[in-house]
Amino acid sequence: MFPAQFPETRQLYPTGMFNASFQWNIPLGRLFFGGDLKEFDSQIKMQEIKSEQLHAQINEEIASARQQLLIGKEQIQLAKEALKLTGEVLNQSIERQKLGTARPFEIFQAQQMYLQGQMDFLDAVATFNKAQFALKVAKGERL
Repeated sequence: MFPAQFPETRQLYPTGMFNASFQWNIPLGRLFFGGDLKEFDSQIKMQEIKSEQLHAQINEEIASARQQLLIGKEQIQLAKEALKLTGEVLNQSIERQKLGTARPFEIFQAQQMYLQGQMDFLDAVATFNKAQFALKVAKGERL
């Protein structure tokens, strides 16, 4: 028999195989839409807006407290003047009673006006003190 012939194994162009792979994780949302970045940017913008609103609110409170302080000063001045005038009216009524030209009811009315003037003065002082306290709170000062 013929010796077994093996096929010719020599190739004309010897080849080999090499497999390699690269894995590249590209977040498509970030690439095309800026997903996470836009979300963080919007959160930062919202915090900036809240900060600006808070700043505006604080400035408004300070301005309001200053305005109330000025109103309180004016009220105190007016109440002092009213108290002075009602005191003069009361003294004049008492002098007129001593002379016999005033009725007792007139003195009672003068006393009532004088007491009302004192109450108005105390209310003005209380309003002024509240305005001072509100201004300190608005400025964030130590109480």
